[in-house]
Amino acid sequence: MAVGVAAVVLIPAGIMWSGRVLEHSPSFCRSCHEMQPGYDGWMASGAAKYHPDCIGCHSGEGIGGVLESELRGVRMIGIHFFGNRAPGQSIEAKVPEAFCLKCHASEKVLASHAMLRVEGRTCPDCHKHRVGWKFRGQLQQ
Repeated sequence: MAVGVAAVVLIPAGIMWSGRVLEHSPSFCRSCHEMQPGYDGWMASGAAKYHPDCIGCHSGEGIGGVLESELRGVRMIGIHFFGNRAPGQSIEAKVPEAFCLKCHASEKVLASHAMLRVEGRTCPDCHKHRVGWKFRGQLQQ
């Protein structure tokens, strides 16, 4: 009985831990061909210099953010192997504004936007992190 309980706890914990290790490796993320366009855009934009892994921008804060990103990753793996997508269609990875503001809510960032008309806009409105856009990191014209 104790072995069964230990297995029920340790196996999922081990899977989640290994997922946490892997998701800090951009090469793991792009190992699925659906992620190559996003990876290419991330590299071409120069964002990789300041945002060294994918998960930093693709997860929320705290344990809730970790669990949500883990479940989203499992869903993406399921779509990769069993989904019904057109050839070359990418899997969209969400980046809501709250994820940006984990790091970019400082006075320095806010001051750098003072000359821009940002009222009523979110980070993705200008920085092209929307469904259908290829990540380039630059401002939308």
